Amino acid sequence: DTSCTVTVRFAPTAAGARSATLSAFTANAGSTGVSLQGTGIPQAPSASASVAALAFGSIPVDGSSVAQQVTFNNTGNVTLNLGGVNVVAGTTHYARTTNCGATLAVGASCTASVTFSPRAAGSVPGTLRATFSSGNVDVALSGNGTLAEATVNPPTVSFDDQQVASTSVAKTVRLQRDFGRLL
Repeated sequence: DTSCTVTVRFAPTAAGARSATLSAFTANAGSTGVSLQGTGIPQAPSASASVAALAFGSIPVDGSSVAQQVTFNNTGNVTLNLGGVNVVAGTTHYARTTNCGATLAVGASCTASVTFSPRAAGSVPGTLRATFSSGNVDVALSGNGTLAEATVNPPTVSFDDQQVASTSVAKTVRLQRDFGRLL
C-alpha cells in the first residue's frame, strides 16, 4: 500500500467559475480523477474617506483653527497605490499633515489632519484630495475668514479741567482686536 500527496492551488486569471480534473494514472489500476472547482473573484480596488467634508466655521484672519482629521480606508480587495494626500484648492488657507504612505493594504487606513488659517476675510472653499490607484477621494473644506473687531479700553477718557496753553497728564487708551492682539 503506497500513497503520495499532491498539492493543488487555484490561481484564476479571469473572474467566474472554473473547473478541471486532476487525473492520476497507474500501471495496474488505470486512471482515477478528482474534480477541481473554484471561482475567480474580480479585483475591486476601492477607497473611501471617513467624512465627505470638514467645516471649520469662522476663524479670524491670520488666526488658526484646531486640526480636524480625515481617515482614508482601503475598502477594496487589492492593495492600493497612493500618489499623495494634498490640499488642491484653497492651498494658501489650508494645511495638512498625514501619516499615509505610498501604498494602502486591504482593510488598512491612514489619516490626514487639516488646519484652516485664513489669509483674507470671507468664505474660503477648499479640497483635500487623496490620489489612489483606484481614483481620487476628495473631501470638501470650508471656512470663513473674519476680520477681528477692535475694542477700546477704557471706552471713555475724561480729563481734569486744564488751564489754556498748558498740557494735561497723559492717559493711556488700549486698542485691541477680539483675539488678543494689540493694534
